[in-house]
Amino acid sequence: MKPFSAFAAPGEWFRGNCHTHTTLSDGSEDPATTAGLYRKKGYDFLVLTDHYEVCEDVKSLSAEDFVVIRGVEMHPPAQSGGFAHHFIALGVKEKPPKRCLKTAASAIRWGKKQGALVFYCHPYWTGHARSHLEEGREALGVEVYNATCDVHRGLGYSEVHWDHVLSEGWRWRALAVDDTHNYRADGFTGWIMVKAKRLHPRSILSAIKKGRFYATQGPEIHDLSMRNGAIDLKCSPVQDVVWHGNGPCGSRATAEPGKLIEHARFEPKNPQATYFRLMIRDAKGRKAWSNPIWRNPKTGRWEE
Repeated sequence: MKPFSAFAAPGEWFRGNCHTHTTLSDGSEDPATTAGLYRKKGYDFLVLTDHYEVCEDVKSLSAEDFVVIRGVEMHPPAQSGGFAHHFIALGVKEKPPKRCLKTAASAIRWGKKQGALVFYCHPYWTGHARSHLEEGREALGVEVYNATCDVHRGLGYSEVHWDHVLSEGWRWRALAVDDTHNYRADGFTGWIMVKAKRLHPRSILSAIKKGRFYATQGPEIHDLSMRNGAIDLKCSPVQDVVWHGNGPCGSRATAEPGKLIEHARFEPKNPQATYFRLMIRDAKGRKAWSNPIWRNPKTGRWEE
């Protein structure tokens, strides 16, 4: 697939939070109240991911301009020791049976059999090292930012964990999420923008599976494209643009005093570069992250 296909794909951009708790587990508000709060804030979709519990009637929480998707959070024990894994599965049909929660692999397999998209949650907060991540390698991606982990522990950003596995060739994508428990403390802070053909659960989930989204705390990526070996970015006004690659292969641009950046161009010339991802940061310190592109070792071309 061509690099940054989300920005060339047909459809509209939809805003959504993929990690949300309600009174079905340890959230402060019931599902209907939670859905209403996110709809009022201008979100287009919401995934309810209570611990081990599934909201059965998401249809009644949805509307023509707002979609609620059934999800679940699972935390099987880590075989390599330490704290348990946490995974969210987006688009499940039912809650997981206990036999599927004994290992990371079995939890992910169960999610995939459901047709769900499974993401590794907040590895920085969980205290997980490389050995722990390996157990969850078959997940689709990782939470690069988790608001509740940031608010309560200062451990919300898992960017380094993401770069470590990308450097090893893992094709993980990244979510920014609220992990909402009490919306007054951790709501409306991290979300994804999804390019989908229509506002419908199947269309949203299909677009996420294809990588047609980016994660953000507020900054907007208006366009990302690659032409003649160079990457062009158009975005909302930001202070910093960072092209992350494996090791020292990346680059950074910082706005001059009194100015902000809305367009940037980067040419990945380093022959040792195996992947690139974009991070932008605005004057308030809020970030947005693109999904990565990879260099095909056989052709040398960049692809998703």
